[in-house]
This record gives sequence, C-alpha cells and structure tokens, in this order.
Amino acid sequence: GPPPAAPATRDVHTLAAFLKASHCSLLARLSDDSLAALANAARLTRVEAGTIVDTHEHGDCVHVLCAGTVSVLRAHRSPDMLHSLPVPGECIDVLGPSGTFGLRGGGEQLALLAREAVDFLSIPRAELARVFWRDEVHS
Repeated sequence: GPPPAAPATRDVHTLAAFLKASHCSLLARLSDDSLAALANAARLTRVEAGTIVDTHEHGDCVHVLCAGTVSVLRAHRSPDMLHSLPVPGECIDVLGPSGTFGLRGGGEQLALLAREAVDFLSIPRAELARVFWRDEVHS
C-alpha cells in the first residue's frame, strides 16, 4: 500500500512507526528498539517549495522523506563557489514519501530541489551504524 502519512511531529513512537513502515529495506530489518533509538537521534526538517538541499552539506546523515516530493539533480560544483548549483535539466530522479537519500555516502554530488513543501528526517550515520551493529550482533 502507500507509505503512511508522515509525522510532522517529534514524537519518537510515531517517528519509529513511520520508519518501520517506510519502503527502505535497510530500516525494515531493524528491531523496534533500534528504530526508536534512530527516531530519537533524528532531526525533522521542513523546507519550502523551490528550496535546494545540498546533500553534501548534510553528508553526516541519512535522510528519509516524510512528506512532499523532491527532484534529485546532478550538482555542478566549481572551485570558486561555496554552494552547489544544480545543472538545469539534469533531474535524474524524483523521490516521494519514504524515499531515502544519503545512503551511499558522499560519492556523487547531488542536490535536491523541493517540488513542494517537504519534511525530511535526518538520521546521523554514526547512530545508524551503531544500531545496525547492535542488531546484527544480537540477532
């Protein structure tokens, strides 16, 4: 079925339930305790339509889209600029609720363009690694 409507909330149980129901196979394997730990460590961010999110800037986290859709753009970087500029027409994907980004780490330079108001949950990589290790060891 469709992914659950996302929580614009800081309630850990609601966020953990959302993560559990997300289409991310990585998260689906985790125990409820681990999902709660991730929800607790995560931060919820809202960006308005038209905002560009530089994934490089948020490279220490894995992100799960809660609401809204984003275009994934190949980012163009030049040495004399501090920010990425998406190359016009270089949309390589569109993500909706439960979509994840940042799983692969800092390989390709990508930027996200919010097509509407977007809420996303940012989970610190270190916390993700910790709960995965714990679940693997004890399962």
